[in-house]
Amino acid sequence: MGTDLVARTARGVGVVAFVCGVVACGGGDGSPGAAGAGGAMVGVGGSGFGTGGMGVGAGAPIGGGGAGGAGQDAGAGATGPAEPWKTNPAWGSDKCPPLPQGVTQGPLTGNYLANLTLKDCDGNDVALDHFCGASALWLFVAHGWCPHCKKTSSLAEQIQRDYEDQGLATAVVLVENAQGQPPTQADCKAWRTGYGLDHAAALYDPTGVALQLYEQNFTALSVFVGGDRVIAEKKHTDVESSLRTSIAALLK
Repeated sequence: MGTDLVARTARGVGVVAFVCGVVACGGGDGSPGAAGAGGAMVGVGGSGFGTGGMGVGAGAPIGGGGAGGAGQDAGAGATGPAEPWKTNPAWGSDKCPPLPQGVTQGPLTGNYLANLTLKDCDGNDVALDHFCGASALWLFVAHGWCPHCKKTSSLAEQIQRDYEDQGLATAVVLVENAQGQPPTQADCKAWRTGYGLDHAAALYDPTGVALQLYEQNFTALSVFVGGDRVIAEKKHTDVESSLRTSIAALLK
């Protein structure tokens, strides 16, 4: 199986090459491998977030929708799922633990998780502090064009349900649509419907704040956060057993 290599300017952060492939996305242990040959390169100024493209920096309206948004939205329900994660009484910003001594708040491994603000599929702001009180938080960062992101998203709901009674919170964050553009509310609804996300939160990131979580330029990023809100581990993998191993370790 091949590897897709896409280079773009990540919403003003600088040129970032995201690699998506079976080896690059981690295989069994979640560690990235070398990119395969034959990747397609998208230059600055192309359909990604480059100068003159359709990204936030180019002045395109966030809610305008990309060419692929309508296609992804097929089959989205009119009312949507129940989404019990929104009203879980055990969670909330008032449940956030204090910052541990000697730990910095931020987006990197070992940091106290930064309180990034995303949106739910109804367009409401959702800060990551909403999930304080959970025994563990699994954040999955999805690119709409990445096959490994699609596979992992298809696993998220069942994994959340399996560990929910142990205090797991799961959030799938769509950071790009199928065209590599900022996702819209319609993209979020289509992703939520397509992968049956309900107990697992479906969120989207129209401004690119979640890109801060990347420490390596590989897709299918999972961020595992303990009950103390410290980022314990990151993996780039779509292997279910590897994801479950990391979650189970936090819930011990």
